[in-house]
Amino acid sequence: MAETVATEQEKIAWYNVIGQFRQKVAEFEAMLEKLKSQKQIAASDPELAQEYSGLMNKAVALQDKIRQIRDATSDAIDWIKGVFGFDGLGIVPLIPIAVVSASIATIGYWIKDAYEFSKKLEKVEQLEKQGMPTRQAIDTANRMTTGPSIFGINPKWLVYGGIALVMVPIVAPAIKSFLSDR
Repeated sequence: MAETVATEQEKIAWYNVIGQFRQKVAEFEAMLEKLKSQKQIAASDPELAQEYSGLMNKAVALQDKIRQIRDATSDAIDWIKGVFGFDGLGIVPLIPIAVVSASIATIGYWIKDAYEFSKKLEKVEQLEKQGMPTRQAIDTANRMTTGPSIFGINPKWLVYGGIALVMVPIVAPAIKSFLSDR
């Protein structure tokens, strides 16, 4: 693992990344629970069931990644405490910062996809309760929940760009410091 003595700014960046990671994980867990509660709606049609299954498979993979990151950051902090005998972060493992940052973005993408699917399931359920047949409700929900644009740009790409813009100032100082030490 590449290590370097951290500046105060890098320490703050590291703690910010960890804070954002924790927040994104909480959002992920809440969205996952919401999707689990909608399993019966998704099971009402093969197309919905397939999409649901795909999201849940991605969620399982993300849970493994979250567990690995939690373990790695905990190990790094424990190592620092053991070596230096203090709670502060005097040495920053730079590779985990990049991994955590990328994972924040990946979790964000899943949350966005899961949110859109959840909204579609809610719409299907609402239309079915109004007496619409399942297949027609799905087709109607698809038309109502897909294809939006803001100035001709799919909002998904705006979200991705926003996540990237947030991550660059957090990760850039650590990468710059690492590269300048070589």
